[in-house]
Amino acid sequence: MTISAEETRPGTGPMSVCLIGKYPPIEGGVSAQTYWAARLLAERGHHVYVVTNADEVEERFRLGLGDEDAAAYEPRFPGGGFVRVFRPERFGRRMDHIPQGNPFVSKLAGLALQVVREFGCDVVVGSYLEPYGVAAHLVSGWTGLPLLVQHAGSDLDRLMRVPELGTAYQEVFRAAHTVITKPGLVGRFLGMGVARDAIRMSPPYAVPPCFHPDAVPLSAEEIGALAHSLPGAPPMPAYDPSLPTIGMYGKPGEFKGTLDLIAALGRVRASGRSFNLLLMSGRSRTAMLRDAVAAHGLEDRAWLLPFVPHWKVPRFIRACTATCFLERDFPVVIHGPVVPREVLASGTCLVLSGEIHDKQIYRDTLGDGDNFVLVPDPKEHDVLADRLQGLIDRPQTAAEIGARGRLVAADFPGPGPFAEAWEALLEDAAGRAPSAGRAVPPARGTFAEWVEGRLPWAREVLGDALDELTAGFTADHPGCGPAPDGAAGHADGHDLAVLDAYCEHLDKRYDGPALRQVRELVRYQRARLWALRAGETRPGPVLSPAPDALAGLPITAESVGPLHPLLRAEIRLEHFDGETVRRFCRTGDAYAAPGRGRVVVCFARLANLATTELRMNEATAMLLDACDGGVPTAALVERLARRGGVEPAELTPRLLATLAKLYRAGVLVFTRPPAPQD
Repeated sequence: MTISAEETRPGTGPMSVCLIGKYPPIEGGVSAQTYWAARLLAERGHHVYVVTNADEVEERFRLGLGDEDAAAYEPRFPGGGFVRVFRPERFGRRMDHIPQGNPFVSKLAGLALQVVREFGCDVVVGSYLEPYGVAAHLVSGWTGLPLLVQHAGSDLDRLMRVPELGTAYQEVFRAAHTVITKPGLVGRFLGMGVARDAIRMSPPYAVPPCFHPDAVPLSAEEIGALAHSLPGAPPMPAYDPSLPTIGMYGKPGEFKGTLDLIAALGRVRASGRSFNLLLMSGRSRTAMLRDAVAAHGLEDRAWLLPFVPHWKVPRFIRACTATCFLERDFPVVIHGPVVPREVLASGTCLVLSGEIHDKQIYRDTLGDGDNFVLVPDPKEHDVLADRLQGLIDRPQTAAEIGARGRLVAADFPGPGPFAEAWEALLEDAAGRAPSAGRAVPPARGTFAEWVEGRLPWAREVLGDALDELTAGFTADHPGCGPAPDGAAGHADGHDLAVLDAYCEHLDKRYDGPALRQVRELVRYQRARLWALRAGETRPGPVLSPAPDALAGLPITAESVGPLHPLLRAEIRLEHFDGETVRRFCRTGDAYAAPGRGRVVVCFARLANLATTELRMNEATAMLLDACDGGVPTAALVERLARRGGVEPAELTPRLLATLAKLYRAGVLVFTRPPAPQD
C-alpha cells in the first residue's frame, strides 16, 4: 500500500494519533466506541489514522456499509481534523504458510509502522488486546512512541484466562505508558507490576448525539429490504408499521436473552395479539433464530435484520414501540454494555433485565413503569410475556415511558467530556501537557482509614487494639504515614505489598482474646494477596508443553474421557474455620458452603489476576492434587471411585461437573497424552 504524505503536519498543533483497533464494519460496542472516539477527536481538529483489519471480519459479525456511508466512515471537519482508515491486504495465497493462519498481528503492526513513519504520529493506541494491543506494543517498541492500551471486558476476563495469551498481555500492560481501565480493576494491574502512574480511567463514554427522538424511523420498505438481504430469508408479508413493534439489537444468544424474548412473545401471540418483532441480530445464528421463531409461531411476525452502521442504529430504535436489552447470566462479569443508554437517549421505551439494571450507575434515577420497564429475570417467560403484552396492548403508554426515559438520558455525559478526556490522555502521553491528573489518585486520609477500607473485618474483630497495632506499624514503616498534604504515602503503587506487610505485622504483634480468629483472617488475607500479585519467579501461568485440547467445547464423558486434566494456574490450598470464612471472607465461587468445621479454600493465581477463590470439600481438593496431566480423565474417575468405594458410573456426573467448574475458572485444562517415543 502506498501512503501519501499530503496530510502530514508540523510537530506542533493538532495531535497525530495512530489508533489500532476495532472499527466498522465490525459490529459491537468496542467498534462503536472506537469509531466515536476517533470521530470526536477529529472534530476537535486532530488527525486520527485508524489501522484496522475490519474488512476481514466474518460475515456474521459484519455490519452493512453503503456508498452513502463513506463520509461518516472517514469524516473530515472544517477545522482540519480528519479520520483516515488504513486496512492491510486480505489474507490470500501471497500469505500462505504452514501451518496456515492469517498473520493479523504482523500485518497490523507493519501497516501501522508505515503510518507512524509517514505521518509523524505522536502516540500509538491499541484498543482491545487481540490483536490490536499486541500490534500496538510492537510498533511502540520499534519507534519509541508512547503506547496507550485500552482493554474491554471479554479480552481481560476471557482471552486473558488462556495461559499463553495472558502471559503476552501482561507484558503489553507492563510496557504501556498508559493502561486505560475501569474502576474496580486497578488492583489487577498493580498486581501485574503496572506502575500506578500509568493507570488511567476510561473516558466516560457518551451516547453519540445521533441517538435522539428526532431520528427518522426505518421505513417499512427499508425494513423489508434489510430482511430480504439475509441469505436464505423466507418470504414475508409486507411489514406493517401500524402494529406495535418489539425490537432487540446486537449479537444474539442465550445469555443475551434473545431466545427468552422469542419464547415470551410466542405466548403473547398465542393470546391473540398482533405485533411485529424486529431482531437486528446480523448474520450469526440465523438458523437458530429462525428455528426458535418457528417453534413459537412467529414466522409471519418476526423480521431478522443484518447489522447497520452505528450511526443508523437510532433509526432502528425509533421504529420500535419498545426496545429490549435482556442480557442475563453473562459469563464476563465486567461486561458493561451501553445499549440501555442508547435506547433511553432515543426516547423509545426500554425493557431491561435486572442483571443489567443493577450495573447501571444511574439506576437510582430509573423507575419501573415510569421511565423504563424492568424484567428481573428474563428466563421467567411468563413474567416477561406479561410486561411485553402490556406495552403491545397500550403502545401510547410505551411512548410515554420512552419520553420520560429520554429525560433521564438528558443527564448523561455529553460528547464533550468524552472527547476532552481522550484528548488529555493523548497529550499527557505525548508530553504535550502536564499530567492529565492521576486517574488513580493516591489514597486520602490516614493510614488507619486505608487499612479499614481494605480489611473490613479489622475493626469488628480487633476493636480498639487496631489503633495501637496500626500506630506500631507506621512507626516501623515511616513511609506509610500520612503525607503533609493529607495524601497517604503508602499509595505509591505498592499497595498490595504494604497490605501484606501489615497483615504480617498483625500476625506477629497481636496477642489478644481474638488471637485464633485474627490468625485465621490474616492467613486468609495473605493468601488472597498472593493470588492478586504476579509471582516474581513465575509472573504468568504454570508452564505446560501441551495446550488445551478441549478448546472450550462442552465437558462430557466422551469429550474428556481420553484427555488428561492438568493444572495451568498456580494454586494454594488452605484450611480455615468455616464459621470465620462465612462471616468475614467473601469468596467469588463456592463448591461447598462452609459449615461449622474446617473448609478448604483454593486460591488460584490466574494470568489476568481476577479474584479466584474456590471453597471446596476435601474430595475436590484431592481431585486437584490428582490433576497432574499423568492420567486420562476416565482413569482418574476409576481411581477416585475405588478410593471412595463407589461405582465409577455413580461418581462420573459429579466429577465431570466439578471439572467443568474448575475448567471454566481457568484453573485447569485438558491435554492430549504425549506422543510415544521411538
